[in-house]
Amino acid sequence: MLFGINMQKVRLLLFVFLFMPLAVYAIEAPLQNQAINDTLFAEVASPAQQQAVQVETKEENFMGKLSGFTQSFKSHGGYLDLGLRTGYIYGQNSYDFSQHTSELEFPFRAYLGGGNINLGYKSISMNSEFWGSMLDDPSAGWHTKDKDWNGSGQLYSDTKSYSDMNAVIWDANMRYNFFEHSFGKKKAAEDTIKSTNMKLGLLLGYRYERFGYKDFGLLQTCDNEGSYGDGQEVSEYKIKYRLPYYGLAMDMSNDKFGVSLNAKYAFKAHAEDYDNHLLRNLHFYGDYKKSPNVFMASIAMHRKFNNNWQINLGADATLVRIDGVTYEEDHDPSWDTTQNIDTKQFIYWMGVGYRF
Repeated sequence: MLFGINMQKVRLLLFVFLFMPLAVYAIEAPLQNQAINDTLFAEVASPAQQQAVQVETKEENFMGKLSGFTQSFKSHGGYLDLGLRTGYIYGQNSYDFSQHTSELEFPFRAYLGGGNINLGYKSISMNSEFWGSMLDDPSAGWHTKDKDWNGSGQLYSDTKSYSDMNAVIWDANMRYNFFEHSFGKKKAAEDTIKSTNMKLGLLLGYRYERFGYKDFGLLQTCDNEGSYGDGQEVSEYKIKYRLPYYGLAMDMSNDKFGVSLNAKYAFKAHAEDYDNHLLRNLHFYGDYKKSPNVFMASIAMHRKFNNNWQINLGADATLVRIDGVTYEEDHDPSWDTTQNIDTKQFIYWMGVGYRF
């Protein structure tokens, strides 16, 4: 201390006095330069250039936020799957009229095209798939069948026709995985762990199906055997199914292969059909809601090539039986009677998928 003055405090005051302006300048200079550049740009650039820069800045900000959201979404188990599929539908749709006095059978034989989209986050996912007919199977042949019996149970009419079929199928569900587990296996050579993941989930969904047929020609195989009306349209038939369901799903997968299984039951089913006998000018409508028994199941296998691409192979089955009533267009009481629908359909398919 000299003359009562604390020299340490004096040195501190001198340091602040000398270097603080330099620090302030170091901070303000870039900001001032940027402001000058912005001012010069605003004076020199045209309004279109200024607008382009503003748009580019907004786009960069938006893409930055989107990239951040995507990374956060994926880090918490989120995913988006898109897929394309091609398949073949096989089976038949038949209905029994008035306690087996008449029976009609329509084939499911066509090539399908479709796809799927799945959005998942943690243990919940929303899944949707759709199919549409692309091409009739040219080998289907005389597969639409119409049989009639008399009062004593004797078959007196048995005809077959060629048919063209069109189809639309849409299935959407929500899945909740209530059980998830990984099974690890240590490989001594690499000293790594290869795991197999297992998931069990509950399904709640809705399935919509629409099929349409146009039938050509008649081949009589009972009395008065022979073919009639070659190339002439003899009948048309349309049917719609609405099937809300619940089910159970299971997945097993590792880093390359996986298999998925599910089983579903429609707790409420409704079908409507339209049957137009062109040769006899008869039009029938049917409504089916009683005693539904609807079961659906599927299996799918996949092979991953990397974190994004995979190929898929699968099979779906749908079995439907519903009772209902049918009536003639003009409500002739002699035609009003009970009727049931029995459907067996199988889809065999393959596809490719991409995960974002």
